[in-house]
Amino acid sequence: MRLKSIDVAGFRGFASRRKFDLSADATVIIGVNGLGKTSLLDAVLWGLCGQVARIGTDEKLLSMYSETGEARVSVELTNENSEDISVTRTSDANSQSLQLSIGGEDFKSASATSRLLEMLWPDAASANDGESALTSALVRSVYLQQDRVRDFLEAASDQERFNVVTELVGVGRLTELQLQLERERNSWTRAITQRTKEEAPLVQRVAELQKQLQKLKQSSEVDEDPTLPSWNEWWQAARELRVTIAIELPSATSVEASSVLNNAIQQLQSLVTQNGSRLDTAAQLRELLANEPTKPPPSIEELRIQNEQAKLAVQKIRDTLAAARKEAAANRKRQVEAQELHEQQRALAQIAIKLLGEHCPVCSQSYDIERTKARLEQLAAQEASGEPSENQPSEVIADLAKAEAEAVTVATDTKTKLDAAEAALAVHRKWEGDRDRSLEAIGIQANESSSLSLE
Repeated sequence: MRLKSIDVAGFRGFASRRKFDLSADATVIIGVNGLGKTSLLDAVLWGLCGQVARIGTDEKLLSMYSETGEARVSVELTNENSEDISVTRTSDANSQSLQLSIGGEDFKSASATSRLLEMLWPDAASANDGESALTSALVRSVYLQQDRVRDFLEAASDQERFNVVTELVGVGRLTELQLQLERERNSWTRAITQRTKEEAPLVQRVAELQKQLQKLKQSSEVDEDPTLPSWNEWWQAARELRVTIAIELPSATSVEASSVLNNAIQQLQSLVTQNGSRLDTAAQLRELLANEPTKPPPSIEELRIQNEQAKLAVQKIRDTLAAARKEAAANRKRQVEAQELHEQQRALAQIAIKLLGEHCPVCSQSYDIERTKARLEQLAAQEASGEPSENQPSEVIADLAKAEAEAVTVATDTKTKLDAAEAALAVHRKWEGDRDRSLEAIGIQANESSSLSLE
């Protein structure tokens, strides 16, 4: 694999695009400090490996004067088959992309990385981080930077030198396997130590149980005659307490006696717990019975009927009051219209008197002027019949409004009584539910509650 050329833009000291021909058998780069010799070599390394470990992240590699806002390196190579290979790597300091072209066939991203490692150094492709492995091998052996040879020979540790050599000879994965095996061995050792610590108290517990078992065996070695009556009497009392066994009662000295007795003791303990719970429930029931809430009145259904009747009465009066107000408004409208008509007649009569002559000013015919004038003067002098009378409708409306207020008061009072009765009913029903649940918890049917007493 040989380098042919490199095209650099926006990378470290190369703000603008520059292309370098590297196709000679030997290429010597000469220049004073600061012209970009190191940047050019870093560009070769970054283009092939994607990282320059001694500098750090891509953000530090991107030139602050980049014309495109990204770093771009394109490396042209040729392999032993004289195929043209192009490696183009770009970065905007946040993300990096890679494109690979081999004899006209293009690859991108992960496939490009895989094929590039396979061409440059196949052994790196099997490493956990192939690009880092390739970079380490290059900077330690092939791609030695200024002042790095002495550092490698003098400052590096034996382990570091060994790692580099193993990478160079192609056994780097063997080192990784060795490290993995070492980690697994340490993990196994820690697990064995932890299990040993956990085993110690269990072994001690088993020893204590064996001692207790030995004592029980010694205490059970008694004569048959004095033990059996006490054993049988105990079980008789246990059966009266509803203790049951799944098999026929064994003798006190039998092997099954221990397990049967243990089961019976567990049942007794359960009964003790249940009885304790029942006693607590009974105490709560006693307190509940002593604090029975006020019972709702027996006439609650009558209150509901009265409430509905009161609402209907209010609505009926309101409907009547609305009709009366509507009729009064109509009467007032008629009276106003009559008053306006009378005023119009008076005004017309006054105008007609001024226009009277020998002939009618409208049809030009002869007429009785004196009689007509007298009639017009009578109309002009006639006063209106008075202001519209509203006394009677107003009295009716006032009476209806008063009746409405009284009906609303009755309805509100009835609704208040009904709400109080229904609230009392809800509280009492909740109390009855709590009482019935407590009764069932202690084994008393709810319908037997009438015979309960606080004594």
